Amino acid sequence: MAKKPVKKKTTTSPASEDSAKKKNSTAKKTSTAKKNTAATKAKTTAKTSTAKTAATTKMDPVLFRKFDDWKPATPFQPVLTTQTTPSAPPFCNTSDPEEAKRIAALLLKPFSPQDFILSPEKKAEQEARFKAQEEERIKAKEEARKKAEEEAIIKAEEEARKKAEEEARIKAEEEARKKAEEEARIKAEEEARKKAEEEARIKAEEEARKKAEEEARIKAEEEARIRAIKAEEARKQAEEAARIRAEEEARIQAEEEKARLLAEKKARSEAIVKNMLTAGACIAAIFVLIIGSSISNKSQYFIKTNKDSIEIWQGAFSPRGKNHILTLPGVTGPEVAKEAYTRSEVMPLAFNFYMDKAIEESRKRGTPDFDKVEKLLKKAQSFASSQDERQAVAARLQAITKTIENYKAEIANP
Repeated sequence: MAKKPVKKKTTTSPASEDSAKKKNSTAKKTSTAKKNTAATKAKTTAKTSTAKTAATTKMDPVLFRKFDDWKPATPFQPVLTTQTTPSAPPFCNTSDPEEAKRIAALLLKPFSPQDFILSPEKKAEQEARFKAQEEERIKAKEEARKKAEEEAIIKAEEEARKKAEEEARIKAEEEARKKAEEEARIKAEEEARKKAEEEARIKAEEEARKKAEEEARIKAEEEARIRAIKAEEARKQAEEAARIRAEEEARIQAEEEKARLLAEKKARSEAIVKNMLTAGACIAAIFVLIIGSSISNKSQYFIKTNKDSIEIWQGAFSPRGKNHILTLPGVTGPEVAKEAYTRSEVMPLAFNFYMDKAIEESRKRGTPDFDKVEKLLKKAQSFASSQDERQAVAARLQAITKTIENYKAEIANP
């Protein structure tokens, strides 16, 4: 096949074209500006000459009018532009001669349709290369999928671990909060009880002090009154003796009558004082009995039996008041009913109730609800009245904690 000659295109570089355009535009602007300046000056000269001619027309006849030759202010000068001959671009944009030769050889290299027909060996080699590339692509895709699945599994396990840790932290904070609230409530009750006892004691002491002061005041007033009466009697007796000396018998009778009256008054005043002392002692005894009965009632517990449950009540700090503690459904009362019970007789009922509930919940089929079991055990622990009961609850709580930790370890290390 004959070679076709390659035609070379003669082109100019974009930089040279831009510079030529800029020069032409600059030259045009300069010539236009100069033309405008010349025209303006010509118009100004024409106006001036017209004004002068009009002025001379009025004064001189037309025959004597003179017309001057028009001359521009500045002669027109054409703008000379330098014409640049465009240069052809380089054959190839490289400074390496060897690279220029290689590119020229590629451009002048002839091609034939036979060059694009592959031989069986090359075709098999090409198919083998395409097959290897496809297998490599499938292998890389499978490895990426496995890697993504592995990362998803690791991410899910990490999220589950973080979730379990967050739940455990929230649970621990909730337990600490409940424990602090319970301690604060117990402390507040204890402080209220001590405050009530202190107020009752202060009130009793204040009443006793006021009573003693009142008795002392009454006694002092009575003694002063008696002294005044005696002084008045002595004065009257002296006056009576000085005034009535002759009437001895009448005076003696009068003195005997006065003595009898004084004796009756003294006996009556002593009886009044004795009655007041007795009344004060009775009031103090009543206060002591009320405080003692309130303290005794606070330490007593009462059981109210219903149809299918029992209610446990605790005595309030008053002689006959009661406070409801809890209701135990499905629990029967003691065999021997009493009017009042002690804490050691009542608390085992509540302890056994919540302990049985926790054991029943932990023995359910499937995965037990550890939170519910733990809450029931802590509820039972709050009603424990002996060291053995506390140790039993602590052992079960430790077992639940260990089970949860093992479960978390299994999740973290599958």
